[in-house]
Amino acid sequence: MTFWVLVFIAEMLEVKGTLYFFDTFMEKRDGGYRNRYRFFVYCGVLYLAAVTGAWIGMLKCIPIILVMSFLNLAYYEVSFRQSFLFSIINYTMLVLIDYVTVLLGRGGSIQEKWFLQALISKTVFIILMLFIRRFSKTRKSCGLITGKEWLQFFCVPVFTVVGFILMFYSENDDMQNVFLFLSVGLVAINLILMEFMQNTIEKEERIKIAVLTEQNQKNRIADYQDREEIYERQRRKMHDYKNQLSTIQTLIKNGHIDEALSFTQKLTESIAVEMSAINTNHPVVNAILNQKYRSMQEKHIAVILKVGDLQEICLEEEEIVILLSNLLDNAIRESEKVLKNTGKAVIHLKLECEEHKLIFAVRNPVTEKVEIENDTIKSKRGDHHGIGLLNVKAVVDKYGGDMVLSCDENEFKAVVIL
Repeated sequence: MTFWVLVFIAEMLEVKGTLYFFDTFMEKRDGGYRNRYRFFVYCGVLYLAAVTGAWIGMLKCIPIILVMSFLNLAYYEVSFRQSFLFSIINYTMLVLIDYVTVLLGRGGSIQEKWFLQALISKTVFIILMLFIRRFSKTRKSCGLITGKEWLQFFCVPVFTVVGFILMFYSENDDMQNVFLFLSVGLVAINLILMEFMQNTIEKEERIKIAVLTEQNQKNRIADYQDREEIYERQRRKMHDYKNQLSTIQTLIKNGHIDEALSFTQKLTESIAVEMSAINTNHPVVNAILNQKYRSMQEKHIAVILKVGDLQEICLEEEEIVILLSNLLDNAIRESEKVLKNTGKAVIHLKLECEEHKLIFAVRNPVTEKVEIENDTIKSKRGDHHGIGLLNVKAVVDKYGGDMVLSCDENEFKAVVIL
């Protein structure tokens, strides 16, 4: 009985690492109640598959892989072929780590120490999954946890492996019961830590989505306000059109044709500027750039523009808003601070296609140098500052592009290439 209980404890560590692997490369299905007990379902079903498969020797890998494949269909948005492939990869890594652990044990896997050897193998597997999850580009929400926090998470399983190894090679047979108690305790600590880590990631992801939703709402409201302002300016100009037309008519009657043409040209240009100062042949880009341009004018921030024909860009509308609004809002915010201190601020903006690549570059002055870590800005304003830049990075990664951020004492630069 004790043997099977210890096997189940080792199985719990293995399942935790396995779920981390699957979560990294597959999208979970919605369903809070079902997902709440996912860990225990995998533990129970895989434990039964392993126990049943023990009677058929090495062929037990077949039922275990098949069971994992079908379980994944219930909990992930994935085809059976994909589920089967990831199940094979996961099981192969488990077997390889077990094999290496046995080799390093040099025959030490005697009956009274098999449990410690199993725990060493499963904990190493968890550490490997943490590394994969940390550096994998398929899980952008993991980027919300800083490098320092990841290091803190890694310390516990690494310490656990060292403890298991020391207990495994200990020659003190009188301490076996104590070692067993410590081993179970360390397993529990690791499981609790990984659950806490998963909850932290999910919480930060929900905050990120909420911030993005709020930003989109603000952009829509700003767009409506901008349109209303344009309409109001045009309505006021309508009152002047009668006088302007009368002036043109008088100039023509008096034979001042050149003056009438010059007046008409200036009037036409002023109307065009009011309607759209920037035209890139893309309606969404035009709306955002003109909105931000008018905002900069109202705040007396100078801007140097270089824009091209963006009619062919393939970004979705929401992605264009994320890309342009976040970087331009950051530039405007920092320029306002500089303007208060020096009375002058200039934003340099480049947005054009070169050799079938979209290049978006922003340069703006800053009041002080900011630290950049993980493609975001470390700020004292709040814990969630920089989520906008993480959203930009997510768009860049989606299209396999590049984003480079740099800052010195005078200027902040952001370059995006898609």
